[in-house]
Amino acid sequence: MIALRQSRWFQGTLFTVLLGLGLALGACEGRGSGVSARELMFDIEPSRSTVLVGENVTILAYSEGTLGRDTQLEWDASGGELFTEDNGRTARVYFDEPGTYVVQSNLILDGRLARSASTTIEVQRIPTD
Repeated sequence: MIALRQSRWFQGTLFTVLLGLGLALGACEGRGSGVSARELMFDIEPSRSTVLVGENVTILAYSEGTLGRDTQLEWDASGGELFTEDNGRTARVYFDEPGTYVVQSNLILDGRLARSASTTIEVQRIPTD
């Protein structure tokens, strides 16, 4: 009977130690940031995906899980003229030639590339009658 009680005590203690170790390791996943990679979200959304030559497209960046981190956005477009505002959270692209263009944004956290997002914009000729 004593051996059975000791065995249950040992099993309970072992379970508690392993549970605590698992929780500690899980908390270290996002060490230094307080945010695990699974909680980080980043995306961009254009105001329109099809425009006419001479029109602007506004692209907004959305992120979650970056609180308390040194955050920067880098933008690039395969054509047109790109301007940023609102501390880089908004990009505006002006297109003066028809074609298909890709606009990409990189989310930089604490000096490292964390996520990238891109969108495709179709620029059409102005219809002539």
